[in-house]
Amino acid sequence: MYDRAFVSRFTYTKTVEANDTYCGFWGYKGYLFFRRFNQKKVNKFKDKAEYREWLPVSVLRSYAWDTERSDTLPTLSARAPTGVSPSESLMISWQDMGNIPSCIIEYQRALEIYSPLNKRCINNFRYEILGQDDTAVRIGFTSIPGLTPKKSRIFGSGELVIEKATGNVLSVTMEDYLDLWSVHPHAKTVDWTLVTRHKISVGYKEKGGKIYPSSIDLDVRWNKDGDGQIYSIAINSRKKPFKNKLHEHYHLEYEADRPIEKDNGLPKKISESSFHGFWGPFDYAAWVNDSTLYWLDKDKVEKDLYIKDFTLQLQAMDYSYKNVNTGAVINENELKTLDELTKTISRLFEK
Repeated sequence: MYDRAFVSRFTYTKTVEANDTYCGFWGYKGYLFFRRFNQKKVNKFKDKAEYREWLPVSVLRSYAWDTERSDTLPTLSARAPTGVSPSESLMISWQDMGNIPSCIIEYQRALEIYSPLNKRCINNFRYEILGQDDTAVRIGFTSIPGLTPKKSRIFGSGELVIEKATGNVLSVTMEDYLDLWSVHPHAKTVDWTLVTRHKISVGYKEKGGKIYPSSIDLDVRWNKDGDGQIYSIAINSRKKPFKNKLHEHYHLEYEADRPIEKDNGLPKKISESSFHGFWGPFDYAAWVNDSTLYWLDKDKVEKDLYIKDFTLQLQAMDYSYKNVNTGAVINENELKTLDELTKTISRLFEK
């Protein structure tokens, strides 16, 4: 059974590459809260799972460099004029803001609600055994023909890995699929042209008889231009994503979990907006030997982002306690609140 209320220590990263060279890095460490896990089939704006609360503890954030790495982006987002086609819009627009942990968790939530992880959606897919070993079995699944957005918001093929001893799902993976729940919550058609190659994998673990998420990994490559209704799993972080061979990678690692109980001193509500953009201090020691970054070529990241005498470390220091959208520095009251909350939560993980 999924735990319905817990706090997790996490590490979240997003990398941006253009023409096989890194031009952006976001990295956060902190605490995430899940207060009301459920699998109700509702619009994402009505989802009551409450996973958007989080506290920053450490940041490793580069400047937002352009695709040539000759200068930083003039703004963190740009919109195309009204009337421009979706394909033309990608030549002009981009968005490199809002890359906070709850963004990638939306994809996890979509799978938990509309993939075979939800027993109410099992009949929306066909299944086949792909392989097995002594510990686990791999089961492929594919959306049934004629499935409509009224009945499902996830369309495509994927794979479940199930532990034989317990029957627990260890991971769910989907590739080049439609996620209308996260991306187009009001869409009424499945007729979309995919312009990204994307693959997501969500891992799970058991602790104390409860199921917790263990990781989310999303890889996005801007593959080809398209006409009509174009679909991308994420918003492009730089303009001209096809010409620049844009490659974005998101990874969230849940490192430890503690149940939220009435007597453990946790606040009833943490306002995300209070710290939105204030990413906490930069702590180099917390990142340099981080085992959760096993998938990342850290040497290449640091080499590519050493630009105009600014090392990645210097860039991250400049963003310490700073709102990346406005440049404002966190004030004393906010800093005090952040410190108090962090101390309260961290005590749970000392037990």
